[in-house]
Amino acid sequence: MVSETEAVEIYRDAIVFDGLNIANWSREIFEAWQQGGITGVSCTCGTLEGFRGAIANVV
Repeated sequence: MVSETEAVEIYRDAIVFDGLNIANWSREIFEAWQQGGITGVSCTCGTLEGFRGAIANVV
């Protein structure tokens, strides 16, 4: 059994990747991911809003 301290250390040393994130991104969101130990994120910029809405999310 892994102790809580060991589990935190394993997580801290791990590569943690969010493979699908749909969000209205902001500096606050990126900082929260960093504080939570997220190493990388695959950001989706368009799902149901159509082409123009998806492009507006990128700009």
